[in-house]
Amino acid sequence: MRKKGKKTAGNKRIRSKTTDKLRALLAEIISLQSREAEQAPELERFTERDLPEFTQWLETNHSEKRKNLTKILNETEILDASFEEAEFAFQTGRFRTEAEAVVAIEKELRREFKNLHEKEEGGSSPRRPPEDLIEAMFESFLSEVKGIDPDELDKETYERYRADFAATFDHVEEGNHAAFEKAILRLAMADTADDQSAAKVVFRRLVRRLHPDHHPDFGEFEKALWNEAMICYELSDAEGLETIELRLQIHLREEFSPAQTPALRRYRDHLEKRLDDTLESLVDARIHPAWEFSLKRKTKAFLKSMQRELEEAILEASLRLEALKAIFNQAKRSAPARKARSAKRKPAAKKKAPARKTVPAQPKRQTRAAEPRAVQEEFPF
Repeated sequence: MRKKGKKTAGNKRIRSKTTDKLRALLAEIISLQSREAEQAPELERFTERDLPEFTQWLETNHSEKRKNLTKILNETEILDASFEEAEFAFQTGRFRTEAEAVVAIEKELRREFKNLHEKEEGGSSPRRPPEDLIEAMFESFLSEVKGIDPDELDKETYERYRADFAATFDHVEEGNHAAFEKAILRLAMADTADDQSAAKVVFRRLVRRLHPDHHPDFGEFEKALWNEAMICYELSDAEGLETIELRLQIHLREEFSPAQTPALRRYRDHLEKRLDDTLESLVDARIHPAWEFSLKRKTKAFLKSMQRELEEAILEASLRLEALKAIFNQAKRSAPARKARSAKRKPAAKKKAPARKTVPAQPKRQTRAAEPRAVQEEFPF
């Protein structure tokens, strides 16, 4: 028979410190949950009411102005990207002059933009990527997502992984992106026997505590947890199931054991990141014209101010586009001129000129007209 350890003062202090740390961690989690709950309604109202109603108002009352602004912004995006990529292409030696790079890259981008727009307009069905691209994506998936070195896998395992990965693109051909994402997520999750076993253990506990047949009187919170648990179990996501169990315990105000500390820390870190994302989204939402639109749309003065902001955005975008066009036209004029001058110099180079001392000419520094200010925050209309 095993003897019980003595209850010394040292053991009591250790247990006390562990309990204090656990309580502090739990208090931190509850605080994060509370802060998220405070911010979530505003963001939810913006995404589910403000933004859709604002978009509908624009489409109903200012459809032509909105189309005009979209056209201006698309043109601005092409020219902006042309200048940015041309600078890099010139520095890497792909073109003799930066002006020549701007003209060439603008043509490429405009062609790509047109093809993309035609594909979206035509609603063409998605196609399966080429096999060599799937192979490259699979190698990257193994190493970067699953953390597996492809060279260390035996041939049978490698082929099994590859066949499963390639099969997910069947959903792409069918146009079922939700099924494709779900299949990729399932492959990304750990799939060893130990992980599946751990997920089963936690899921069995959750079945007893959350299954609708056992608890028909449960509310929306418990039902949502059960739906999440079924998804996590299907993906063999043991950590996700542990998090669901923690959330249930917090909701029911149950006691936690020291063994649950690692899971609580993971949940705290997850909450911190999610709260940061929520706060960042709120910052963007509050400067958007649609912010509180569902609350103020019945006020005539507010709608007039919205119309004025739209007109100002069109004017500002037009001015910026004109400035970019001026820079591009200057580059377009200078690129052929340089070619013509260089062509004239070639025959003269064959003749032997009398030897004389000359001071080597300094290469002319290429100049560009001053670009407009860096921009312009993104137009939210």
